Amino acid sequence: ALLLWPNRSEIEMALARLWNQPAEETLSRFVRQVQSANSLDALQQGAGLLSKTASSLAKKAGIKMLDELASRHPIASPEWYDLKWRAIVLTTRVVGLAAATKRAKYILLLHPPTDQATRQQYESLVGDSGGS
Repeated sequence: ALLLWPNRSEIEMALARLWNQPAEETLSRFVRQVQSANSLDALQQGAGLLSKTASSLAKKAGIKMLDELASRHPIASPEWYDLKWRAIVLTTRVVGLAAATKRAKYILLLHPPTDQATRQQYESLVGDSGGS
């Protein structure tokens, strides 16, 4: 039914195909479609949609898309930290807390936020494990 809706964007059509046939090939087609749009809005939309699916494979693609989005912003900019945090939250749900904590530690070590609230957000995930 979703595939028959009129006036759908290419990305929405690709997502409808992904929901209709949640196979790796369909996911790859969706990711290529989003990346070929070559816009921050398309990547933002694609990452958001992938993060909401039930498929862990799709969520992992969403993490990669969030990382790609972050790479298009200056390192340590507010947008960069926000996108990295979104990828960390998704990593917690899909891969696990250890992998998410590792990502947060990496950012705190190499690009510590100067904004207190942002730093606390990242440190809240790292917790008492400190520099281990």
